[in-house]
Amino acid sequence: MTNALPDYAHQWHEYRKRRNICIAFLVLSLPYAVVGVAVESRNAKILLLAAWMVALILVKNYFDAWRCPRCGKHFFRRYWFTLHFLLPMLQRRCDHCGLAKFSSAPAEPDAPAPQHVSP
Repeated sequence: MTNALPDYAHQWHEYRKRRNICIAFLVLSLPYAVVGVAVESRNAKILLLAAWMVALILVKNYFDAWRCPRCGKHFFRRYWFTLHFLLPMLQRRCDHCGLAKFSSAPAEPDAPAPQHVSP
């Protein structure tokens, strides 16, 4: 019996979908802001801002909840909540197992987790 390496193509497709949703949300936030400025009612502005903030939290959590194909833990966060929005899109490796972004299969199946140094 051959020991086939896992193929992560499906998981990386899911990552790209989530990333593209985040980018679309940010791009669509600009016209939304223009509409918010054009609205004259103070209550309507507050309602628009509140709706945007709720949508931001939902989109961010949807993106951050994506799990690493190798270890199954959150790829982008070591803690339950992070304040940054765009930084995870720039991250190149899993916070937990060190799997490189867009890897087709693990290079080293027993690779140790990366050591994080506090700034």
